[in-house]
Amino acid sequence: RRATPGMRVASAPLRLLVLLLFGPAVAQDACDVSNYYSDATIQAIIAGTSGLTQAQRRAELNTLVSTGYTRIPYTSSTQTDVWDALRVLDADPDITDNVILLYSNASVAWVDQVSVWNREHVWPRSFGVGESGDDYSDVQNLYPAYASVNSARSNRFFATCPYEAGQSVTRPGNALAPDTATCGGAWEAPPDVRGDIARTMFYMHVRYDGSDGFTENLRLSDCPCQFSEYMGRLTDLLAWHAADPVDA
Repeated sequence: RRATPGMRVASAPLRLLVLLLFGPAVAQDACDVSNYYSDATIQAIIAGTSGLTQAQRRAELNTLVSTGYTRIPYTSSTQTDVWDALRVLDADPDITDNVILLYSNASVAWVDQVSVWNREHVWPRSFGVGESGDDYSDVQNLYPAYASVNSARSNRFFATCPYEAGQSVTRPGNALAPDTATCGGAWEAPPDVRGDIARTMFYMHVRYDGSDGFTENLRLSDCPCQFSEYMGRLTDLLAWHAADPVDA
């Protein structure tokens, strides 16, 4: 997980998820994952020799990332919750008890939650993330963000602006996130976190296929549609992943 911009989604599971859409080329992860890829089917997927369809590969990877998953509450006064997790996962390594905010690369006090920053669902709730399933509090999909930036992003899908010819572009998307933009129904993220966002989206696409209770079948597409749980834009997310690879 991340301590500086670009490092949050650097775990072995998320690297492997890119294979679903990218193919067999994956760099060595810095974490100790000596046994993580030992399954013969996973090895075949990595090598590109599995012969599985995309749906079958998705199912295999879903099993890999969902097995042993531990859910934490979104908010709790007695248990470790999402607020506590973000305090660690997005900690500013240079300022004790500060967190680094997505989209703004700003460092703010963790205790200023709600009043200054809140929890951003990268895959928006209106695109299929409910409030009763594991997806709601999955910390792979949650980042700290300025409240006003979170509001400005709203439920916009991700894309590089403009994604259609002649489209009007507004830069920045919010004054507190100067490297963002909006166009049509899209939100353009800053270059230094685009890879993190793309890999988060790949994870959600694989992790939530509707088989868990109170979850939907989340899918990536170039035609985002919140009423059918299609999020995007896939072409741009793939490009973001390639341009902003996992940090060492």
